[in-house]
Amino acid sequence: MSRKKLIGIVAACIIVVTVVLVISLSGRGSVVTFPDPNLETAIREALNKPSGPIHASELAGLASLTASDSGIEHLSGLQYCTNLTDLDFWHNQISDISPLANLTSLTYLYLPRNQISDILPLVNNPGLSQGDEVYLSSNPLSSTSMNTYIPQLQARGVTVHWP
Repeated sequence: MSRKKLIGIVAACIIVVTVVLVISLSGRGSVVTFPDPNLETAIREALNKPSGPIHASELAGLASLTASDSGIEHLSGLQYCTNLTDLDFWHNQISDISPLANLTSLTYLYLPRNQISDILPLVNNPGLSQGDEVYLSSNPLSSTSMNTYIPQLQARGVTVHWP
C-alpha cells in the first residue's frame, strides 16, 4: 500500500471518529449551570457526580431530590429536572419558586421554613393535581397565595399543608 493511500485511510478514520464523538456528546443535552452553589452541591450529590459538566439529560433522570437546611436561595437550573416527583427543600432561603412551574411530574413538594410568599408557579404547574401534597408551613405567604392560590390548588385535589 502506498504512503499516500495510507494517509488517506488514516484521515478518513479520524473524520469518522470525530463525527461519532460529536454526535454522541450532543445527545447528552446542553450543559446546565447553577447560580446557587448550594443547589449545585445538592444536585451533584444526587447524581453522584462530584465534578464535570452537568447535562440536561442527566437532570432529567432525577426523580427525587432532598436538600434540607442547605442554604439554598435560588432554584434556577432545577427546571431541567423534568422527571422530578419528590422535592424536599425544608429550611432553606428560597423565595422564588418559578422554576417549579413546569416540573409537571411533581407529586410531593416539601418547602416549609423558606422565604416563599408567591405560590403562583405552583398554580401554573398543570401537573399538580389530585393526591399530590405540598407543604408550605412557616413561609411568609402573601394574602393572595393564602386566599386565592391555595384554594385553587385544593380545588384540583392537591393537599396543601400550611400555617
